[in-house]
Amino acid sequence: MANGWLEGLLSVDEIKEILESANDGLIVLDAKGNFRYCNPLVFKLTGYSPEELMGQTFKKVVTQEQMKIVTEHFEAHAAGKVTSPYEMDVLCKGGKRLPIEVNTAPLRVRGAVVGVIGIVRDITERKKADAALRQSEAKYRALFDTASDMMFINDFRGFILDANKAMLEAAGLTLEEIRGKNVMDLSPPEDAARIPDLLKSLPQSGKVNFETFGLGKDGVKIPLDVSATVIDYDGKPAIFNACRDMSARKEAEGATKRRLQFEKTISYVTSRFAKEGEPDREINGALADIGVLSGSSRASLVMFSGTEPRASIRNEWCAPGVSPQRQRFQDVDISRARWWLDRFRKGEMVLVADASKLGDEAKFEKELLASQNIRSVIAIPIFIDREAAGFLAFDNIARAKEWTSEDTAALKIAASAIGNAVARARADERLRKNSELLRATLDSTADGILVVDADGKVLASNAPFTKMWRIPKALIDTHDDKTLLDFVLSQLSDPQAFIAKVQELYKSDRTSFDTLLFKDGRVFERFSEPLLDKRMVAGRVWSFRDVTEKRKMENELRARIAELEAQLGAGKKL
Repeated sequence: MANGWLEGLLSVDEIKEILESANDGLIVLDAKGNFRYCNPLVFKLTGYSPEELMGQTFKKVVTQEQMKIVTEHFEAHAAGKVTSPYEMDVLCKGGKRLPIEVNTAPLRVRGAVVGVIGIVRDITERKKADAALRQSEAKYRALFDTASDMMFINDFRGFILDANKAMLEAAGLTLEEIRGKNVMDLSPPEDAARIPDLLKSLPQSGKVNFETFGLGKDGVKIPLDVSATVIDYDGKPAIFNACRDMSARKEAEGATKRRLQFEKTISYVTSRFAKEGEPDREINGALADIGVLSGSSRASLVMFSGTEPRASIRNEWCAPGVSPQRQRFQDVDISRARWWLDRFRKGEMVLVADASKLGDEAKFEKELLASQNIRSVIAIPIFIDREAAGFLAFDNIARAKEWTSEDTAALKIAASAIGNAVARARADERLRKNSELLRATLDSTADGILVVDADGKVLASNAPFTKMWRIPKALIDTHDDKTLLDFVLSQLSDPQAFIAKVQELYKSDRTSFDTLLFKDGRVFERFSEPLLDKRMVAGRVWSFRDVTEKRKMENELRARIAELEAQLGAGKKL
């Protein structure tokens, strides 16, 4: 009835005009699979003329590898069955392949199947768009997974949808395990309580930066600097989180704070002996200053006397609640303390982390420490006129203690100050001169990322990369890879080695890590891994981290230790 209605509405010529002006290709095959009708678009797409195509079997335009699937669809239609649309490459005149989408069905005349009718659509642009999308997703995934920062995506209920390798490693979970977990599950209770309000505020603000703590492997708390941004994820709004582990920065800040306190205390201790005053009062003050700084229970100045070594506590400081030992430790025979005395005469420091573990060679010392309830101790000799005249001791009665380099440095300086006030006064000037360097703090810097194709053409870079390499925006905007490379090479101490490494890794599927030295003294760590597309190397992802300040701090610390040892040596000579 519908066909009759259409035939009554339109003439045969009008129907033909509609078919031939359609935006899709239209084909009709007879029961043998031969072309009986094609609209003009089919001829345009395939490059064949009507004389070359009409009456020919469909196999003329089907590639060998796709012959099976096309034949199966044709045979299904011949049996009166309906099949789903499918994609294939049509073989055009001249051998060119054209991607098309095919939607065919049985052609019936008075109920009998007499052939096949179909619609074909050119999907070239769609394929290009799909390929571009896959390439874009590959770039994103490479940047996502190679980033040193922890990154994850969650919905507005807080449930995690995706996470990069750094995030998985920090959490100690696989991607399958972390998906579906709530961000509150990966936060300490006190920080998890803030998350609902942050989730509510993001739709309005679009982005928020904050500091918090996350839970890593075995429940370890990780200080994080988080940047949360609203994004579109699979067609739905979600939250992209970039989390920088601030453990190193916090540790550096703590170390800097301790070092500043160390500087302040040592400066104060040395200043005590740079002016005239009562020696006992200044010594007691110095013992208290260093005792507090090192977290000791007790600090003592022990002096030797007599030809047969005897020792007495001359000055003593005790932390609150700690019993003094000065009255009971007077004129004690220490001739059996050979283990300590031998070291003191050589100018060596005695460091005992756990007194209960001293061996038989230090049996007397072990008993002596036990009599005073000392669990750990650090002691350094005091020299007067190049002879060991006593020692400065800091002990802990509460627990065994691993004494830090700051503790040992503080004790050395205090011993030198007490042993020779004049030498410490001179050392104080040098300490003040260098204090500014030791107060400098290092700011953590974001990694610079660069993505290049197999020919070395820049595909993508982030803002930190541009900033780290000091590349002018005007140069970036030119998209001139050669000029950009020349600019980069001009900064390096060994540009040939840089180029050699780049050329070595192109086309390679290896990862690489090395260090770059700059003419101006900067130092970068460089990490690279291949950018893969369909398991083929399509380029590389380069990650750069500026470690210049870290190296500089290490050099400064080494210089500081060398200076302190030099000051101690000067004190011994005097």
